[in-house]
Amino acid sequence: PAHAQAATAGLNDLLTLLDARLAAQPWMLGADYSLVDLVVGSVLGYSVYLGAPVNAHPHVQAWLARVQARPAMQIEA
Repeated sequence: PAHAQAATAGLNDLLTLLDARLAAQPWMLGADYSLVDLVVGSVLGYSVYLGAPVNAHPHVQAWLARVQARPAMQIEA
């Protein structure tokens, strides 16, 4: 439990940094969508299912929704 709490706190700190960046720009590296958004969005999208506190970071949450709406993130069934 202590390790899980420490990991969640560390992730929350990183999400706070990302939230501040995304408050100032639409994508991780600036004005344009990039491979960084795709990779980080994929990992972060999966981590939401594992309990990542994304909903506490509104800019990250909005960015993740934009990333997941991109054609490259769509799965053909």
